Amino acid sequence: MRTRPAALAAAAEAEFGGIDVLVGNAGMPKRRHVRDLTPADVEDVLRLNYVSAVRLALAVLPGMIARGRGHLVAVGSVAARLGPPHEAAYAASKAALTAFWESMAVDLDGTGVRVHVVQPSLITGTELFDARPGDEEPLSDLSGALSPQDVAAAVLEMIGDGRFERYVPDWFDQMASGKAADVEAFVAGVKEWRRERLAEIADIGGPGGVAAAPPPQ
Repeated sequence: MRTRPAALAAAAEAEFGGIDVLVGNAGMPKRRHVRDLTPADVEDVLRLNYVSAVRLALAVLPGMIARGRGHLVAVGSVAARLGPPHEAAYAASKAALTAFWESMAVDLDGTGVRVHVVQPSLITGTELFDARPGDEEPLSDLSGALSPQDVAAAVLEMIGDGRFERYVPDWFDQMASGKAADVEAFVAGVKEWRRERLAEIADIGGPGGVAAAPPPQ
């Protein structure tokens, strides 16, 4: 039997006397070309990555406001700002999460409740990149991926300094700024990167290699 967010929040309040920090970290990928996605796929990703975090935040918010303090942290993704190929459902869920948190940060001004979003890049050491039926292998090279500890450290720093948004690693901030300055050039660049990456994967995708996505038409 699933515990409803309100009941979960009430139990935590009763047990600990209040919730100081909520970190919305649940997430699932859906690495598929957009032509291979179904409406059910998209709804499943949105329900876990976006709706569950919002429901929990709304459940604990009254207690935080009553105490005049608290931190609501969302674990987003650079995908929220950069829209990677073959990640449409995942990127949309993280973009929705980020947008909700932005508006919530403004709405809660003056309450003592702080709102934060951490936008990690590739992270290994979790189940996010494990093989799943129907999903493609990641297009990105995971050799330089960060660890969950890197994200946890960023969350702690944000709670300490009150910053709203932080990229991990920090240099993705420059990529997001560059995209905002010229979206057309950014999209064209990602299309070119995708073509080149699919060609690289095809070259090593024989027996024992990396499964390649269908080539662009």
